[in-house]
Amino acid sequence: MSNFIRTVAAALILLLACSSSSQSPSNGPYGHSGTGQNQGPPVCSMQDCVCSDGRTGKANVCPGQPAPACDCSSCQAFQPGAPPAFTACGGEPFGIWFSDTVLAPASIKVGGNACMFSGATLTTASNARVLLLDLESGGTAALSLIPPEIDYALQAKCAGLDPLAGQCGVLHADNGMLTCTDDGCGVCRCATKAQPTVFGSLRYLSAKWARSDSTLTVSDFNTTFTASYCVQGDSMTLQDSAGVVYNMARGYVGGTPTACSTRSAATCVDGCSLGQCQGGASCTAAASKDSCLTTQGCSWSDTTCVGTPPKECDWTSTDPGCLVAAYRAECAGAVPACGTYAQAACASAAGCTPKNECLGGAVNCAAVSRATCDSTVGCARVVTDCIDITPPNMNPRCSDQTSNAVCTGAGCSWTECTGTAEPCQVFSGAECSSHAGCYPAPADAGALADAASD
Repeated sequence: MSNFIRTVAAALILLLACSSSSQSPSNGPYGHSGTGQNQGPPVCSMQDCVCSDGRTGKANVCPGQPAPACDCSSCQAFQPGAPPAFTACGGEPFGIWFSDTVLAPASIKVGGNACMFSGATLTTASNARVLLLDLESGGTAALSLIPPEIDYALQAKCAGLDPLAGQCGVLHADNGMLTCTDDGCGVCRCATKAQPTVFGSLRYLSAKWARSDSTLTVSDFNTTFTASYCVQGDSMTLQDSAGVVYNMARGYVGGTPTACSTRSAATCVDGCSLGQCQGGASCTAAASKDSCLTTQGCSWSDTTCVGTPPKECDWTSTDPGCLVAAYRAECAGAVPACGTYAQAACASAAGCTPKNECLGGAVNCAAVSRATCDSTVGCARVVTDCIDITPPNMNPRCSDQTSNAVCTGAGCSWTECTGTAEPCQVFSGAECSSHAGCYPAPADAGALADAASD
């Protein structure tokens, strides 16, 4: 037994010796080779790192030493923007609404996180309103949304990305276009633009709408626009699910598109087109310039506007004869004089008072007919003549006459409405169209179609 134990012990000693001699020298914690007396000083290196606020930077890392602080001083601190001011209050949203100004949101949800924006800006189409709404009584509606492009910055760390890996390009949008690039400081610089949404038009109210105390929804088939809202007078503010705030103004759409034949080349659109074959009856059948010029007795006019315009104006109309305006616009036009109103309509005319009155100066009795002479105050019939019977140096006056027939028979003007009508300019856009002769003027020449004159 002792020989067996001695043999096993010898084998173990030999195994340990072989194992020790077969190991190669270690690289060690400093990233270089060497053992014993040949080992050199630690080799430090600058490495990328991330600060606690999400910025990227550099740190001088030395093997075997405590982790150094990350220096992010070369990158500007991320400054979140302030959210747009909005408080939902509900109200009565019935009618036509045009967006006036649009405010960028303050954050976006990425992977369940609400990531704050920095430096968010909006770029809107120059020839169209961002949001148009028509909310009619009974629940029918129309909506047109041309979303603005939103440029913003967000922290890669908040979006669940590695700030050092340059992963901003993997971000995507559920609706529309999103492109993001890394700025080298742990921030994604992004531009996003959602797809336009159109539910019908003023001519075709294809959508449905509903509201709660402070939430508005407009839907058409499988698409829904949802926003919190607040109506105050002729203004409404909406904030959609993405946080975009729309400042709206009540809208007005009026007028009738003018005939194509009266339009200039610049306004020969929307059912109208330039070009007509002129000449005899056979020329009108020529549908193209080529067929016109090969028909005897016909000539082609490049400047004649022909076609059939829409029957009604819509909120996107640019047709001459159409007026598309916001109620914030000034009230333009000219009101009729009070004296032109019948007594029944006089009371509703601002500045006018229902009152029977004979207007004019002195009455010439000799010009008054025999039929009304005796009824005319200050006149009397003598045989076949109508004479003045007022005292010397006095004359019968129009203001003394008390009936329409006598007044007009005396050469005066009879009125059932007196006073001075208020001019259109004193009325707000909201009440403007309720006054005869007045209409809302366009809110601006750029974003709203002002085609009232060609």
